[in-house]
Amino acid sequence: CYSWRVTVAAASTASTASTASTATSAANADGSSGDGDTRKEGRAYLDGVGDSKVMSWGELDSKMAALSQTAGLDLAAVARAGDADGDGDGTTSTALVERMDALGARTMPHAHGRCFITHLSGVAKILEAWGQPPLLCACGFAHSVYSTSMFPKGLFTFDQRAELRQLLGYRGEMLVYLYCTVGQNAIYTEVRRCLEKGGGTLPSAGFPVTNCHSGERLLLPARAAANLLVVLAADLCEQDSYFEMDLAFGCLRLAAPHLASPPPLHARLEKSGFYAMSTAAQRAAQGEAKRALQRTEAWELATPRSAGEMARTSRLLDETHAASAATAHRQLLAAASCHPWCYELQACALALDVAENAQRPDDQREQEALDARVTECRAACADWGTRWSRPADAAEAAAWVGGMLQNHIFMPS
Repeated sequence: CYSWRVTVAAASTASTASTASTATSAANADGSSGDGDTRKEGRAYLDGVGDSKVMSWGELDSKMAALSQTAGLDLAAVARAGDADGDGDGTTSTALVERMDALGARTMPHAHGRCFITHLSGVAKILEAWGQPPLLCACGFAHSVYSTSMFPKGLFTFDQRAELRQLLGYRGEMLVYLYCTVGQNAIYTEVRRCLEKGGGTLPSAGFPVTNCHSGERLLLPARAAANLLVVLAADLCEQDSYFEMDLAFGCLRLAAPHLASPPPLHARLEKSGFYAMSTAAQRAAQGEAKRALQRTEAWELATPRSAGEMARTSRLLDETHAASAATAHRQLLAAASCHPWCYELQACALALDVAENAQRPDDQREQEALDARVTECRAACADWGTRWSRPADAAEAAAWVGGMLQNHIFMPS
């Protein structure tokens, strides 16, 4: 049901290197990966996480051993019979995935009726689409396996950290441990404070986080905070239809300048003017875009897609239908123009234009303009790595765009 592969070997190599040379880790804090050596990659991309001076959580482990007794696994079988979530596809036969399977990741329920491993895989795929390194993608795949302040179920207990460290590597496990022990509501508050009062940048003194179990506080250096925030952004984007862009993309905005590979989506949002809007304006824009997409979805359901279907639904082809089609088209074009950051609106508007232009095949100039828009829309979809209107990975999003452009039938007034 997913194709993302966990690079266990690379993570383990990074573990050995990072524990052997803290001084070398600090020297590579600029994030350069040199010749691609996996040891340098592990140190560079997760610099600051795993350092005893940074991760000074006191005697947290001893408290976790007791708390883990009440954070048992819920292994209720919720996957529907025949659902892909219950079937392996043979492409993820790594030790980490196999261990998660054994612990019930495919049967543990998560948001919206999906199994836990679908969500974990989705987060990793988004990070991969955003160009993040394999070790950080692996952290995305395991980001909440201990349970979090927002999701109290886990696959591993906190006294099983040594086992996960063997599977994920030292620094990878420490980032997962950090992610699972911070209070996420406090992070949301701090992200909004940075956006509204901090000029859209991380605090120079460090990004404050609070341990949701012990109440301890620490200041994360920029690189560690960026790694935490980009995983959180992917986590938020993966879970909910019409997720709160101002929060998810706010995390991305704060993280991007400190990542070795800033996600292309960050540059796209910046160029479109999304970051320049106030939080209130962003929310208002999201509301307008959501309504436009929902109107389009309702229209899609009512629009015949084949000659046979047209014949069966001829009652829809009257003047009222034609007029409403023209109105819907105008509204969609207006919404797409106002919200260039939302590629789904661009795809819907483009689908109507492509289908309408098919009735004028000799207009070469218009066809070339449409071809350029199609290329741009596909690029935007790839940069997002997901959809806004519903959870989807990059492949599913690209397939949706392709289907829109190939199958939509527009009936002009």
